[in-house]
Amino acid sequence: WRSLMHQHGVTIIAHLHSDLHGQNQLWPEVEGEIRGVLAGLERGQGASGPAFEAVSNRLNNLFNYTESEIDDVCLARAPDDSELVNYKQIGDNWYGSGNYWPIGDIQHLVNQAPSHTPIAAYGVKPIWLAARLGWQRDLHWLFNARLGWVSLPKLLMCEPNDDRWQHNPQLSINLVQHHLRPLHDRAAVAQVYSRLSFGKRKEFYYLDHASMNGFFVPYFPPEARLSFYGALPNWFVAALGQCYRHCQDVIGEQAH
Repeated sequence: WRSLMHQHGVTIIAHLHSDLHGQNQLWPEVEGEIRGVLAGLERGQGASGPAFEAVSNRLNNLFNYTESEIDDVCLARAPDDSELVNYKQIGDNWYGSGNYWPIGDIQHLVNQAPSHTPIAAYGVKPIWLAARLGWQRDLHWLFNARLGWVSLPKLLMCEPNDDRWQHNPQLSINLVQHHLRPLHDRAAVAQVYSRLSFGKRKEFYYLDHASMNGFFVPYFPPEARLSFYGALPNWFVAALGQCYRHCQDVIGEQAH
């Protein structure tokens, strides 16, 4: 395991032994590695002891970044083939750090991105904004908190009677008709939307980004209004908006 870590450039910070019936111990460090024994590790119970405390403190020091430092690291890795749009900065300037983004401002938020230039969007928190950027802008890259900068997968449409869109191993899709008000005008009369409700299969906790290329979704005509619902990552909702950009309207619904 040590050779494997060195091969991939992974820094080893601790080398610990587990002894169910032994005693917790902390030994002198060797070449910067914490050494010691974790005793009494039982499933469902907390760990303790000097070695555990030493590793916890080391990890806390390694990852004790300020929010600004985290932003700087992420933004420095932004793709250079697209124009960067920093929605975190826009949201902080408009609403204050950590505050709610009103859904009625969706078009004003979208308009902060250029309309005829490939963009890389950072800090897109609301699902409804991710869907609308995919639908209205040339969104090439999106920052995801788990994966970093990701491109949008290319989704494929097939006829509604084609069962390929119903047999993806990671996601199920259910279609229902319901009424929604357009996001840009919440006082408008509610319209009929087709809701694509997505559910992850039990064995998949996270969607695999690479395998979503070629994911089939049902075709809808240009006059259709669509909404997307489910516990979905922002990059997939944006890809749905991009796939259905020929439709009259799309809404990303925040799953609760």
